[in-house]
Parts: sequence; structure tokens; C-alpha cells
Amino acid sequence: MRFTGGESTLHPDLPGLIAIARRLGLTVGLTSNGENGAAVLPAAAAAGLDRINLSVFGTTPAELAAVQAPRCASPKLAERKLAALDATIETAVTHGTKISANVVVPDRGHVDRVLRVIERHGRSVVVRMLASLDESALPLIAMGQGIQLPPDATRRLYPRHGVAYVDVTDLEPWTAALGRLPRRRDEPLVAALRQAAQRVLRRA
Repeated sequence: MRFTGGESTLHPDLPGLIAIARRLGLTVGLTSNGENGAAVLPAAAAAGLDRINLSVFGTTPAELAAVQAPRCASPKLAERKLAALDATIETAVTHGTKISANVVVPDRGHVDRVLRVIERHGRSVVVRMLASLDESALPLIAMGQGIQLPPDATRRLYPRHGVAYVDVTDLEPWTAALGRLPRRRDEPLVAALRQAAQRVLRRA
């Protein structure tokens, strides 16, 4: 099972959720931007967290500030975010949590950021290079590398400097499906997810 978001480390009972998943026999990972990891990883690791996957959108203050929302596009704030990322990695290493980092590399001009991650954390972190818009869309769009068709809520939840949202009204409707293994139909987490999806559909 993987906890993602939003930002999964902001959940007030993340260790409790991890413990539930572990009792169900699941291996647990989470995806994070690394800003809050140092505070929550000790308890999360004690509860059974196996791996943390870090989304790295910049390796210098200038790089990171360039892809932040306007209210966060400050090199000084970006510098603090990078320091928090370093602290998250150090905490994960201390508590035996495996670490991977996704770094967006749409072209050769972004190779330096991969080298900086490897030079700084290469012995502790598995570095994965992403080039697909599907894997990390908004930072790539903010860098002028492409477009995407996201859900309407993205406009409200993820404002970004350099990203323009334009309504598209002439596409055919599409359907999303919730898949599960038949033998896990009645497991508590699966049942809770199914019920939540049904409530959303009834509201729609």
C-alpha cells in the first residue's frame, strides 16, 4: 500500500494508518515532498513504514522556487524546503526506511539536478528519472515543457506560477473505475475505499 496526497505526512494519524495496513499484511510506502518527513518518520517507521518516495522538483533554491505556487515562489523559502528534504533523508536513513527520489528530467538541460542528488545522497537514495508528463505534470508544464488535461479540481488545489488553466468543453465524457482483488472485497481498507467512492458518486 502507498500513501500519497496531497502531502501524506500531514495526516494527523499517519502512524496509526500504517499500523492498520501492516496488521493486514501489507507492505507500506508513502510519497512525500520531504518538507515534514523528519518530524513524522520516527513514529511512521516504528509503525512499520517500509519506504518513502520523495518528489524532487528542484535541487537549488532557484530551481525549486521557479516551479512553486506564486505565494511560495521565494528562493529563501525554497532553501528551507531543501534543508527539510535533507533532514527527511537523514531521518529515514537513521530509522532504516528505504528511500527513493523521483527527479524530473524532460531533457538534457536538467541532468545537473540528477547529478546533484546523486552527489549529495547517492549512497542512501535510489534516484529515478522521470520524463513523462503523466508522472509529474505540473512542474514540467511550469517549465514550458508541455500540456495536460487534469480534472477541474486541479485548478483550485494546485495553483502554480507559469501554469495557465483553460477550460476544455468539447471532450467526450470518460469513466474512472475502482479495481480490487476479489478475495479482498471485505477487507476493512478496501471496503472503506469502496464506500467512500460510492458516496462521491451519489453526490455527483
